[in-house]
Amino acid sequence: MRRRAALALALAAAALLALAALIAVNPDSAGRSGCPRGVLILDTLSSTDPNPDMLARVAADLRSAGCRVTTLLGRNATVENILRYFPDADVILARVHSLRAHLQSGEVGTILVTAEPYSRYAHSYLQASGGAVEVRLNPSGAGVEGSYFGLTSSILAPRLRASGAAFVGCETGDGDDLASAVLSSGWWFVGVRGDVSVGYADALFESVAEGLVRGEDLCSAVDRFASLVGPDPNFGGVPSCLERP
Repeated sequence: MRRRAALALALAAAALLALAALIAVNPDSAGRSGCPRGVLILDTLSSTDPNPDMLARVAADLRSAGCRVTTLLGRNATVENILRYFPDADVILARVHSLRAHLQSGEVGTILVTAEPYSRYAHSYLQASGGAVEVRLNPSGAGVEGSYFGLTSSILAPRLRASGAAFVGCETGDGDDLASAVLSSGWWFVGVRGDVSVGYADALFESVAEGLVRGEDLCSAVDRFASLVGPDPNFGGVPSCLERP
């Protein structure tokens, strides 16, 4: 996730239009949308770019729609908690720092940055196996600087058993590692192609959550968001959505 000043008013207005447009769409089947068992909200951005009002609003709306909601926010978004809660989540909504990089296997994979500060002495097995790596945020010194644990797709993919997942962070839609894992048993996957600012990501995150609340076809909702809002005006990233045939 790239950090930048607040987006232009035009983007905010377009995001509101995207949310409003969701009302007009007919609900899809319960197997492909909605949250019949439970939603896990993962937010690793709270340590650097908090948005507590948005997250509280999303959680409240989901609970009002009858969803069982579990939240891993800020300092609770640790290596242990993420690996513990991923397998039992029916739907995952993730607001994350993320990137694509070469993994220990030599292949390029997705890394989700946790909110847990890095230590060479912690999670030694995961580090030795390539499941956990060190990620430095803002190495140029701009904003909040520090080293955090990142979890690679090699350790996350076997734990993705959700019916759908949205990983709203940079480059999560540029590869198929996370998407293939979700779609092997689930119905839909939302990611981001390229880099996006926090403001753009939050607008997309809230649009996906609103689609869940209304029982929408989420790929149609994401396509509508992309059509109304366009690419991120700062970095050019765009949302993507894949469905299992």
